[in-house]
Amino acid sequence: MEDNQNNIESTTTAPVAAASTAPTTTAPATSTGGYQGGGGYQGGGAKPRYERKPYSRDFDGNKDGRKRFFKRKVCNFCKNRQEALDYKDVRILKRYIKDSGKIIPKRLTGTCSKHQRMVTRSIKRARNIALLPYETRY
Repeated sequence: MEDNQNNIESTTTAPVAAASTAPTTTAPATSTGGYQGGGGYQGGGAKPRYERKPYSRDFDGNKDGRKRFFKRKVCNFCKNRQEALDYKDVRILKRYIKDSGKIIPKRLTGTCSKHQRMVTRSIKRARNIALLPYETRY
C-alpha cells in the first residue's frame, strides 16, 4: 500500500525546473499575420489584406461593372396627401396583401413607416370582421 501511495504522489507532482536567468525568446509570427484562428474552408487563419485576392465587384456592388438605376419608391398615401385609411376600403387594402394573404412589407410597396402602420392596422381590422381573408389556402 505504501508503494501505491508513492506511485500516486510521483505521478501527480511535476518536477520543478530550475529557473534560469537567460532571457527567453518567443516564436516568430507566421506569414498569416500572426492570427492562428480557424475559419474559412481553407483551414488557415485570415490572410492580411495585401495577400488577399482583389474584390471582384465594383464599389456599387455590381458584378459586371455597369451602373444600375432604380426608380425610388414613393409612398402612395403621401403622394396623394391621403391622411386617413379606412379598414372598410377593401379595394385599397388588397394592393398591400399577397395572394397568400400575407401583408406586403414596406420595402416592396414603398410606403413610409407612418402609413405602413396604418395599412397594417386597417388590414388586421378588416380581417377581424371578415372583409379580408387571413390566408387563402383552398
